[in-house]
Amino acid sequence: MGTDYTYKAFISYSHADEKWGRWLHRRLESYHIPQHLTGKMQAEGTIPKRLKPIFRDREDLAAADDLGGKIEQALAASENLIVICSPAAANSRWVGQEIMSFKRQNKGAKIFCLIVDGEPFASGAELTNECFPKALRFDIDQAGELSEIPAEPLAADIRPHADGKRLGVLKLISGILGVGLDDLIQRDLQKSRRRVMTITATASTAVLIMAGLTGFALNARKDAEARRSEAEGLVDFMLGDLRDNLEPVGRLNVLNGVALKALGYYESQDTSTLSCEATSHKARAYYLQARILVGKAEYEAAEISAAQAKTLMQDKATECTKSHQFIINHAHAEQWAVTPMWERALASINTRDNSTDVETLLNQALNGFQKSKQILLSAHRNAEHIFNIDYELADVELLIGKSYLYLGYYEEADDHLRAGLQHINFYIKEYPYDAHKTRDQNLQAHRVLDKWADLLSWKADIAENQGHYSEALNIIEQYRPIYEQFSNEQESRDWEAYRAALGATYSMARIRTKNNQFNISAQLLAELD
Repeated sequence: MGTDYTYKAFISYSHADEKWGRWLHRRLESYHIPQHLTGKMQAEGTIPKRLKPIFRDREDLAAADDLGGKIEQALAASENLIVICSPAAANSRWVGQEIMSFKRQNKGAKIFCLIVDGEPFASGAELTNECFPKALRFDIDQAGELSEIPAEPLAADIRPHADGKRLGVLKLISGILGVGLDDLIQRDLQKSRRRVMTITATASTAVLIMAGLTGFALNARKDAEARRSEAEGLVDFMLGDLRDNLEPVGRLNVLNGVALKALGYYESQDTSTLSCEATSHKARAYYLQARILVGKAEYEAAEISAAQAKTLMQDKATECTKSHQFIINHAHAEQWAVTPMWERALASINTRDNSTDVETLLNQALNGFQKSKQILLSAHRNAEHIFNIDYELADVELLIGKSYLYLGYYEEADDHLRAGLQHINFYIKEYPYDAHKTRDQNLQAHRVLDKWADLLSWKADIAENQGHYSEALNIIEQYRPIYEQFSNEQESRDWEAYRAALGATYSMARIRTKNNQFNISAQLLAELD
């Protein structure tokens, strides 16, 4: 990288987001750049072994009238600017001044955004939830003042429903280094796989790792934040890469042992003193355990673990009414609590097991989904939260619709699927899919359209079950091109979308056969060869 700069990056943030500033500072400076990349020449210079040093120092600004010489010098000496974006940052004059100073002194230098809360480029009722400071949203003119020319900030969104912490940080690092995101993701996955291999090779390894983590609870208070960050990071790992690698190969016993140790860490702390975020992590650990038990068909034990997750979130709910993510997690917990019933019902339907009371299980699941919906609707009435929660409402309406469909109540199922489509349509306008952009740039549009297609596919099933074949075919013709588009994207084939596209074609062939259109059905089936 450029040798004229003292700092690799300057982190700008509101005091309200100080914990995110500290977290990001640690993550960046502790990141080991892949060995095969270090030493390579890029347009900006040679890729280093570490992203150090990173400037983060806001202690002297509280009583100051301007940025001060130290901050101005650090901005001028920084190769990149990273802005931690939230509604608090958007309203912070210090963050705005730092962005303007960086733009004036480092023309053409890179500015990156890390979204931790709020919405970028908000409009209408969402204006108060804008997370991009005005200085980010517009370019500066020749005089160094803000113009009316919109800027296009490079952003990573580390919220759980978007990129998440791991991918979000990797996006930042790839931009700073000027390397492909895939290079870093592959290295990250390799590290995860090595951890998986270590854990699966011997369960005692996992026990030792987590036992050490539990032992951190005895350390001094100054280490509390690092211990919690490490524990929560491991829970994220277990819910993500580790589970994805172990479930397909049936290593659920090992994963369950690690989950128990993660819960052991949290049990060593007073639940009443846990933050909203830590409480959510503990609940997710219980849910992970429930998912593992469901995978082993131990449904009654799974119900107990899932119920513990629900109880934990319920007990903390009154303290966390201002936490947007907690509200969503609380709604998820209601769904988690009935996941064992739902999965057991689906397993019985798929295997045609007449010994199970599927109707009772589906009604229990439906009750949990409706409770989840009520929590989301309550938050939805708050205009500050409406945008993200629309997606969650679309998801829960899909679950309710599927429940009614399995129960044979087609009109009720259709009503909820239509409600889900109304919620997701709100997103389609905000995140239009652009075929000329990369998959990474289309990440949000991808999620939205995938949910939209999923909702439509179930509407098509309802129409088919009611004998409305023309309507079912018209619906499939709406969503099939989406799956085909996703499965043919240049970077890599989306195999789930590919299978969904094949499924849509097969459904059309089946409907044509039911409608005595055998020639058309044969042509469609030929496409599957």
